[in-house]
Amino acid sequence: MTESVFDQPTPEQLDDFVAGDPIAIDGVVRLLLPQLCRWAIAHYPNLPEDEIRSTVNLIFAETCLNHARYTPHKSKLTTYLIWLLKLRLADLYKDIKSESSDFAHHEKLLQTPYNDSSTIDTPTRLTREAFFQDMTLLLDAHEQDFLELMRKGEKSLQAFVAILVRHSRPTSNPDHEVKNTKERLIRKLRHIANEQGYSLQDLLGG
Repeated sequence: MTESVFDQPTPEQLDDFVAGDPIAIDGVVRLLLPQLCRWAIAHYPNLPEDEIRSTVNLIFAETCLNHARYTPHKSKLTTYLIWLLKLRLADLYKDIKSESSDFAHHEKLLQTPYNDSSTIDTPTRLTREAFFQDMTLLLDAHEQDFLELMRKGEKSLQAFVAILVRHSRPTSNPDHEVKNTKERLIRKLRHIANEQGYSLQDLLGG
């Protein structure tokens, strides 16, 4: 493999990472996450910085959950992560270009299963709840709280702003920050649903 511009984990760290050792996983994330964020922000100036950071975090979370998929002798971990990141950021760019009506539709659907599960058959309900339970492992803390409120049908801007404040997120433009966080969350839901072989719209029942 060619020389990397990134500081790399040691071979021992990578072996332990693939084996699922939590200490090694934490060490690898602490080493590579800031470097990958800087790289992505520099290489994708046309995308919102907070969206890029969120996507990088998601890629790391997925890679850590599926640590055994990475094969150290085939490529550097940064090469593997950048490959995943490029695919995700390409999707992000397309999503941002055509998301306004899609966002409103999915936000409405997202509230349905929480408030009216009586009309949903048992297999669909179990699949849906398993999906949302898995999603909590891949979301930032403030996104988890947003998801809970959105599924409950919460409409109050103040309720979502309070989450941003609690998690030290930007609140200088509350309407903008809340809308961006909701849109980013729905994009994450759609990406993970697609990777698991679901359509988010089918999963949400719309």
